Amino acid sequence: MLFSLLAASPAFAGAGIGYGESMRVYGSAPEAGTGGIPLERFTNPDSEMYTNQSYMSAGVRWVGLGVEVGLFSSMRVGFEGVMVTADGADQTEEQSDGSYARTVGKMSASETALRGSLQWNFGGPAIAVSARLEMQGLSQDIAGNQGRGVGTTGTLFGLYRLNEAWNLLGWASGGPYGQGRGLDFVSSVSGGAGVERPGGLGLVGGAEGCRVGAEYEQAPGEQASAGGGLVYWFGGRDLDGNGVRLAIRGGFRGEPGTVAPAQGRFGAGVTFRDEQGIGWGADYGFVPFGDLGTVHYLSARIKLGLGLFRHADDTSGEYGGGRP
Repeated sequence: MLFSLLAASPAFAGAGIGYGESMRVYGSAPEAGTGGIPLERFTNPDSEMYTNQSYMSAGVRWVGLGVEVGLFSSMRVGFEGVMVTADGADQTEEQSDGSYARTVGKMSASETALRGSLQWNFGGPAIAVSARLEMQGLSQDIAGNQGRGVGTTGTLFGLYRLNEAWNLLGWASGGPYGQGRGLDFVSSVSGGAGVERPGGLGLVGGAEGCRVGAEYEQAPGEQASAGGGLVYWFGGRDLDGNGVRLAIRGGFRGEPGTVAPAQGRFGAGVTFRDEQGIGWGADYGFVPFGDLGTVHYLSARIKLGLGLFRHADDTSGEYGGGRP
């Protein structure tokens, strides 16, 4: 998913820096490491506080701080504040096919965003669905052009338990849709599919698992984006990740039909979680060689527990359905 600083701004789009993959900024290190494929975004049953940061050699910095709280056994509510600054970033032009043409100068930009989210999880042992609605308010100052706006994004994520060894994943998303003063949102529609093997492939023995998926994204009047991602984890005593878990991630993203090559990226993370969901996590993601330069993503979170208003015998954890 594009961050709004790059997706919503006519100043960036007019400079040839619009929806292109090279300008894609991810919200977290796990998402960056898998090429933006949402393999973990909807599979977290915990309440947590988190921070996301990115450091780019083109002078762009991202800092985010948020909290998500599980309510009862089927809802999650979240709030996040984000600040992005670009000091002396390159202003470029593109060819009609989306490829790089030339650098025309430097620009400075900043954006502050406040985002709220509401997620519903429902289903049963065989099929589980998560529906998520996000609303964000934006304030921008890009090369002296100021703008404000409010946009909404909706996402639907589903899981089907094929058998004891394999789960099928699917998702669709659209947005941000909204209006603003001094800015126009560039909305996109995306869809993807994947598979999960909770028992892994037996690479090291013991507890392990993996997810892999692919996604296609299109914004009206813009070049399409497509990619694939993989996350493989080791450790943890069950599917919810109790105990210490190590994760490795890899992926790629590209623009079909252009001369620009697909961009690879990777990441890693470690998580500790006890039976009540108390713990912590830290992740790193790496995206090289884009128009933003080499990008380093850092995420950290403190797990506060499984959520509020849950019953002691509640076993509806991951994906909002009964655990396998």
